[in-house]
Amino acid sequence: MMSQEPSDDGMHTVFVCAECGKITDPSPGFCAHCGSVNGRAVQPGAQPDGSPAPVFDDSTAKKAMFATMLALLPGLFDVFGLGHIAMGKYVRAALFLVCTALLMFFRFIHPLEGYSVYLDYASLGIFILQAVDVYLIVNRALGLRR
Repeated sequence: MMSQEPSDDGMHTVFVCAECGKITDPSPGFCAHCGSVNGRAVQPGAQPDGSPAPVFDDSTAKKAMFATMLALLPGLFDVFGLGHIAMGKYVRAALFLVCTALLMFFRFIHPLEGYSVYLDYASLGIFILQAVDVYLIVNRALGLRR
């Protein structure tokens, strides 16, 4: 536990770590010098909040890499949702595949004359949205985000 001591000027509070005794910033919730959390030392490989470090096997990492590639490469050609399928997010994949079908319909089957620029903007927006979504899903699967 970090103790508070008044400073010399009496204007602000100084936080001192109970483990190492050094002045530290209380905002991160752990000592920047010794790594203790609430007065106890953090085990090596643990998060600053004391939880264990994320552990994932090689198959999860390969699945994440495959999903990322399926989100980016086909997405450049207006095919969206394949990265979501690889990560098992089938509802989101269906929504992005519907967007793919609509873009293909309005580009090739029933072209909207004079509106191709808007289709390009829509395609770019959908590409960015699905790439960020797959990025967040992959990070959660790897334990890098909650």
